[in-house]
Amino acid sequence: MNYPQEANIVLDMKFKKMVKQRNRFAVFLSLIVLSIYFIFIGTATFRPELLAMPLEASKITIGLPIAAIVIVSSWVI
Repeated sequence: MNYPQEANIVLDMKFKKMVKQRNRFAVFLSLIVLSIYFIFIGTATFRPELLAMPLEASKITIGLPIAAIVIVSSWVI
């Protein structure tokens, strides 16, 4: 390994800018996932009747597909 070359990369202003942008983007995506999760949990806690409504003529409630959407969207994000 060539440590002086690595030091030059780490000290480069373009590299620092790229790392800062990456971290900002990661925080943004984390906030989106947390918002989706807390909205779902808040709805389940304070208005459970909304998630308990049946889908059409089925015995499946609307909460099941919404929970699946929360899981899948968290994975995609």
